[in-house]
Amino acid sequence: MTGDDLKRYREQAGWSVRQMAAYFDVSKSAYSRYESGDRQIPDKLISRIEKTFLDFNGVLSLGIDYLRLNFNGLSPREVVQDVLKMPLDDFMSGGGNSSMGYLTSLNYAGFMYIRIFGRGENIEEIGALVQMSGRGVRAFEYVLERADRSWEDFLYAALLEHGGNVTRADFAINDYVGWL
Repeated sequence: MTGDDLKRYREQAGWSVRQMAAYFDVSKSAYSRYESGDRQIPDKLISRIEKTFLDFNGVLSLGIDYLRLNFNGLSPREVVQDVLKMPLDDFMSGGGNSSMGYLTSLNYAGFMYIRIFGRGENIEEIGALVQMSGRGVRAFEYVLERADRSWEDFLYAALLEHGGNVTRADFAINDYVGWL
């Protein structure tokens, strides 16, 4: 893939350099260097670009935008470590959600984009609910990518190996040419 290819995909989508850089989670200056040919495009970025612009012919893509998973037989700590496969140190304790019957939560990096709610007063008690907002989903996609895992890998393990169930999933359709 060349810088000219990148520019063509960007222009076909009607995106600015800033939008393209933000979408692929790179700095604007780094993206500009890829497009100008001053810097080699990393293989992982090429893969993401191909999935976005080639696998869907640059027309449509479907992505998870919000996700809730329930785990009756696991504690919040176990969900973070065994299901999400993230360090527990990356989470901070927070308040629960009484309307959903959860007393506590673990919040990724202190934010409320990825939250693991617990039924009890500590993270060792059984019963957990994972909630990822749109920003949380994007953050988790980065975690998956760094671990060389896919959504398919994650969901297979979460549902079939760890007994979770999806209680809510919202999807976003990215329309790159304006059909919708």
